[in-house]
Amino acid sequence: WSTIQAGDFEKIKLMNRMESRETEIRKPDLIRFHIVADMSGSMFWGNGKKAEVVRQSVVLLLSSLNEFSRMLDLTRLQTYSNLQVDTEVIALGTDFRTIKHFGSDTDSEEEEAQIIQAFTHLKKSMGNNCDDKVLRSIGNSLNEVDKQKIKEGKIMDIVIELTDGAPDNVSQMRKEIDKLLEYQMLARAFQIGNVGEGEAKSFNYAWNDDREEPLGFVIGTDIKNLLNAVTAALKEYLTNVSI
Repeated sequence: WSTIQAGDFEKIKLMNRMESRETEIRKPDLIRFHIVADMSGSMFWGNGKKAEVVRQSVVLLLSSLNEFSRMLDLTRLQTYSNLQVDTEVIALGTDFRTIKHFGSDTDSEEEEAQIIQAFTHLKKSMGNNCDDKVLRSIGNSLNEVDKQKIKEGKIMDIVIELTDGAPDNVSQMRKEIDKLLEYQMLARAFQIGNVGEGEAKSFNYAWNDDREEPLGFVIGTDIKNLLNAVTAALKEYLTNVSI
């Protein structure tokens, strides 16, 4: 104060005032991944390369998510996080079946065994393509508690479909995607393999046309691009998750 009174303003030391601000961070207790694998007949045309890419992609995703879950378990004492990661795999054709069930309480060895079993089940054509039935079943599996927790950010429900993009009923499939979005689920599709013009058109109609943001992404035959594509597609949501 004496320096100010003397008019020696150049000698005054200025300090920045520290202010604290609160920022809300979404902390889900559970992230669920529904991985939908297209095993319809078109995936086996030619040499079956598309079906093989799907099999490898499913194992790649499951293994990566299993490793992430293991990391969460190993660091809970340091992070105090309740976050769990759970996965299921659904194979689709004329009908569909779950080849890996949810099970957060399974140990690591059992989870790895289920990953191997999922791979062995993805070897035969299952006929036509009932994408819409699978997505409807996933939406119907949510009870009212699940829906409320999803709205509150306590559950993050993510649907990932691996397909060549040729559903039997593309208009109905788009309606089922819209329903999942209404429930605030995250639905993303990845088009795998060499696909024709008709397959690409159907894929874009169901997942991308006239939407605020794209929900479908083209991967091609190189599966090493899959994880990067999944991460990029979900980055906006996963970066808000605090462990």
